[in-house]
Amino acid sequence: MRSDTNIIFLKIINFIFLLVILTTPFIIINYDVIYLKNNIPEQSLTEYTQELLLFGCSISFAYLGMTQALYRRCAFLIAGFF
Repeated sequence: MRSDTNIIFLKIINFIFLLVILTTPFIIINYDVIYLKNNIPEQSLTEYTQELLLFGCSISFAYLGMTQALYRRCAFLIAGFF
């Protein structure tokens, strides 16, 4: 059984990780629009980040399909859609 401080520490680390993931797109859009003074064309940091996040989602669902037999069909279908 883990101690209470370890559980709290892991939850704080999880919160910080999710905070970074969720605020990254907003920071990148802000950078594209305000600092680079463009209206987010096809060749921008926002588009590249979007492709990277879609690739990460696809890889995550493919990994879930390979490791969990219960979710195999559904996970590979979702990975294919991404």
